[in-house]
Amino acid sequence: MAMNAKSHHTTPPAKPDARPEVQVSGLRFSDAALPLVFVAIVLVGVGAASVYALATLVFDGAWAAAVMVPAGLAGLWLVPLLGLGELPLRWHVLLGSALGIGLLCLSVLALGCAGVLSRGLWIAVLVVLFVIGAVRAVRVVTAARRCEPDQNPNALRWLSLLLAPMLILGVLAAVHAPGFLWLEEGWGYDALEYHLELPKEYHTAGEIRYTPHNVYGNFPANVEMLYLLGMIVRADDMDSGTTAHMIHLSFAMLTVFAAYVGGREWSRRGGWIAAITMGSAGWLAYLSGLAYVENGMLFFGIVAATAALRAIRTRTVEDPQDDGAPQRCRSARWSAAAGLCAGLASGCKYTGIPMIAIPITLSALLVRAQPLRRLGLAGAAGIAAVLAFSPWAIKNMVMTGNPVFPLANVVFHAEPAGWRMAESHHWDACHSVRSELNHARAHGETATPNESVLALRLRKLWDNIAHDRYTRFGPLLLVLALWGCLAARRDRGTGALALMLAVQLLVWMFATHLYARFAVVILIPLALLAGRCVRDDTRPRTLLVLVGVLVVGVGVNFTAMGSRYRAEGLPGAIAPAALIYGGRLPGYEHLHTINRELPEDAHILVLGDAKAFYYDRPIDYCVVFNRNPFVEAIQKNPKPSAVGSWLRERGYTHVLVDQSEIDRLRASAYGFPREINLSLFDGLERAGYLTPIAIEGAAKGAPTKRLYEVVP
Repeated sequence: MAMNAKSHHTTPPAKPDARPEVQVSGLRFSDAALPLVFVAIVLVGVGAASVYALATLVFDGAWAAAVMVPAGLAGLWLVPLLGLGELPLRWHVLLGSALGIGLLCLSVLALGCAGVLSRGLWIAVLVVLFVIGAVRAVRVVTAARRCEPDQNPNALRWLSLLLAPMLILGVLAAVHAPGFLWLEEGWGYDALEYHLELPKEYHTAGEIRYTPHNVYGNFPANVEMLYLLGMIVRADDMDSGTTAHMIHLSFAMLTVFAAYVGGREWSRRGGWIAAITMGSAGWLAYLSGLAYVENGMLFFGIVAATAALRAIRTRTVEDPQDDGAPQRCRSARWSAAAGLCAGLASGCKYTGIPMIAIPITLSALLVRAQPLRRLGLAGAAGIAAVLAFSPWAIKNMVMTGNPVFPLANVVFHAEPAGWRMAESHHWDACHSVRSELNHARAHGETATPNESVLALRLRKLWDNIAHDRYTRFGPLLLVLALWGCLAARRDRGTGALALMLAVQLLVWMFATHLYARFAVVILIPLALLAGRCVRDDTRPRTLLVLVGVLVVGVGVNFTAMGSRYRAEGLPGAIAPAALIYGGRLPGYEHLHTINRELPEDAHILVLGDAKAFYYDRPIDYCVVFNRNPFVEAIQKNPKPSAVGSWLRERGYTHVLVDQSEIDRLRASAYGFPREINLSLFDGLERAGYLTPIAIEGAAKGAPTKRLYEVVP
């Protein structure tokens, strides 16, 4: 946010148009033309692809809006509490959305832990938030129009129509039922295992509780709290999967808006370039088809980055880029605001701590001030980040004894139910650098058997970012970010973004197990740097070249992601979820027998399969990292009589063995207990403790899933 030489002069008033534009209630007709055209293109495109997709967008989008909009509006009341002075409307909307949604996430956590998940109560809360938020929104819009004089429209804004095809692709991904998109993610395995399954379990139990069978219940889960709230207001669990997708998609759209606000700090044109660059990245559409957390982390993270950039600016300026309105940039308060949002990003995913919160805190050291002042600003950002993340640390400390469980458990030595130090060592080994190297060698991914860890990670950096097979970053993002670095003046804002990018890449290379998805946070500095490639005084010839680069780059990204979407969308995925948990789709036939044919009081032990979201009966399962009570019973006494008696004593009526999943886990670094094997169940069957049940519609031949009834 370098100050140009003319920063202390007011902007000359715009010449009046010869043909005044039509205005309605203070709004120019041209203000509404662009969003109307954009929405029309998206709706027509989605409807042309699938009428059911359009219906799902409207229906599930309405439920998602019922969760997100009241929080965003009510958050407008929180913005003045930061004491940031007069702000443009875009900053009110951005900070209000981040603070309001973040506070709603933490409120669901607090009341959920207290067992307050009543549907009537939460509907009333959302209605109240919407009403008071709407009142505040009217005041904010009115005040903003008084302090921000109208400007001539920026022609570059019409380039935002380039994002319509990417949004169409994001919507088509979002309307997929969970578990039916993207091979690299195991067809959304994590969503069915914990991102959606744990909110379902909390909703069924009526409270947020410790899960001794699923270690992922101890991860920070700001986004999952919104999925839980969606299930509460819909009074539905399994049909809420596409609602969760719409919530994740809404975070993607908010992230693009945040990129606009951040780029707008450089120049009016820079805002549109940053937004188009961010929105054209294939990652946002890709993640919108997964009920994960990355889009939420991206949104809170980029808000934190834009606030940190604001803190780096001179404390008192009159900025013509802010429409001539005087702005008091209070560095300490902006640093604290950045820290709060960084803490909310960390509350979405543990990786947000080193990849967002730490770079944001370090960026405060770049403020133009005395050294002690800089340390104070960094302290303000760090304390605010800790404060925003602390509810999750407190929850873990109370439930497990480790504030970042299961991480760093060799330090805290927490041993809650279902977990001992052996499980901690297993977890650490499976998520270590050595484990990744061994896995790559086992699958022939190394150039030579003796390839070093560093060489492997450098090649993974190339394969998963610059040369990603899905083109989820794309050449446009990388080219414009480099262009922005070269075109911009060497100022502290550019240095802060470069620092953030460097920290993120180092953490990804040396502190993660190299999944491409873990590197998605680099979109934040890259998109904001791309916004620096243009200024309001950029020559027309340069603008023409830039427009050409944008058109080609967006086209490349859309073509690549579109081809992946067509190749990897499973048949029947854009269909009611009832077809899945009703067992009417290939691979899910066992769900018809379990959910539709077994008695209502059936109690099922599921072995191997941890994708529990679509089971509509009480089941007991265990993820591969937790201590499995059934395995412990076998280890104690492997005789069929002892194992059969154990099943009866615990009230199990049926046992489902997913042999294909057991084989897959055994072939991976995660492993699977050898005590569970087919000979065990054959012995229980011969001893009269189990009776096999045919799974309706299952393919002939060797069954990949076996269902048994426990003989009373």
